[in-house]
Amino acid sequence: SGEALEKCPRLLSLSLNVNALTTLAGVEAAPSLEELSARENQIECMASVAGLTRLATLSLGVNRIATVKGLENLGALRSLELHNNLITTLPPGCLGAAAHSLERLILYRNRITEVGDSLAGASRLTHLDLGRNALSSAEGLRDCRMLETLILYENALVAFPEGGMCLPLLRQLWLNGNKLTALPSLALLPSLEQLHAADNHISSLQALEGLAPATLTTLDLSFNHLETLASLLPLASVGFSLQRLQANDNPVASLPPYRPLLLSLLPALLDLD
Repeated sequence: SGEALEKCPRLLSLSLNVNALTTLAGVEAAPSLEELSARENQIECMASVAGLTRLATLSLGVNRIATVKGLENLGALRSLELHNNLITTLPPGCLGAAAHSLERLILYRNRITEVGDSLAGASRLTHLDLGRNALSSAEGLRDCRMLETLILYENALVAFPEGGMCLPLLRQLWLNGNKLTALPSLALLPSLEQLHAADNHISSLQALEGLAPATLTTLDLSFNHLETLASLLPLASVGFSLQRLQANDNPVASLPPYRPLLLSLLPALLDLD
């Protein structure tokens, strides 16, 4: 309760995980908090955190939050977890001052349909998890140029912005479980090390031809629609970097020359399927 917290004016960290809380009312009585965790409750509104301007870490996963609010003055916030909630939209400006300080944002397993301009100004963000939502587009990441990990698995993505995404520091990209018919352009992802694109509708690897990053070591293309041996030839562009490839459960994997062809195209390969 607020009365109890008033007796702890210098409290820096508070854990309220796994209770039956429906509100965060009262936390404003602990303005010195730097860490607040209230995962696995039944919280519906996060507005009570608005006065906790020293917060660096806020964990509210597995609740019943439908609207992102209360972050207007949280300019010290570096990590925000809102996974497994009921969020459907991310209005412009919903991150408030936190947009300029966040380094880690976890939003998986919500009902988000688009990013829009919600990440405008998120120039320090290095880890973004939007997996298991309802995104049909990957638009809205233009300011997130410090991203190192981008997780978009199990959405409804059909294609990527024309010309690809400009994320020069991105190392991991998770796209598995979408509706992609072709790999997105990797031309503006020069640091990419891992690309996970299993369980899509991919039938073309043309995006790799002459434009693949020389850093790519792991590629998962399993459970897609690659049908011909010719469809595998663009893999030669990553022949001297790729160490792990999964292309099992594509129609082409049943053709007898499949394995010898891949071994000839990929001399650095250590692990196949």
